[in-house]
Amino acid sequence: METVLSDFVSWGTPIRTLLAHVPKPERWLLHDHLSARTYVKDRVAIMGDAAHAMVPHQGQGAGQCFEDAFILSEILARAVKMERTRSATQTEALSSHHMKACLKAYDEVRRPRTQKVCWTSREMGEILAYSCPGVGSDLGKLKEVLDNRMKWIWEVDLVGEVERAMEIVAAVSKDEDYDLG
Repeated sequence: METVLSDFVSWGTPIRTLLAHVPKPERWLLHDHLSARTYVKDRVAIMGDAAHAMVPHQGQGAGQCFEDAFILSEILARAVKMERTRSATQTEALSSHHMKACLKAYDEVRRPRTQKVCWTSREMGEILAYSCPGVGSDLGKLKEVLDNRMKWIWEVDLVGEVERAMEIVAAVSKDEDYDLG
């Protein structure tokens, strides 16, 4: 408790009184992921925190996981539908080659975006702590940065991302000799 109170010694009496009544103050560290080289190995893909754990400063951890799930499920559903139309058998499964092509597309579409969100979330923590280079505690710069900061995250075209992934699946699937493993 002394550490907490000493951290706020210069703050007003109401804050120090409030802090003195916190029964068990705790400190914790926030961690994020180092950028992964890939989210896919053979026929296994990772998503969400397993692939791109991030600090909470943009509130995007769960949102990125939902995006991952949407993109991967759409890729797989469309690939199964494509394979059904090309095959006389109404198989539920994708060929190993097709599955690997789908996972490669998922990785190529999702990894750059999610890693950028991880990086910008870490940067947002610096901004909110007034320690971001070029912004610091300059309120004018802070407002400018915050006014436009989240637009690229919020206005993503997920259907367009699926379309881009399907182009990758089609290109890779044409080359049966392509080594996806």
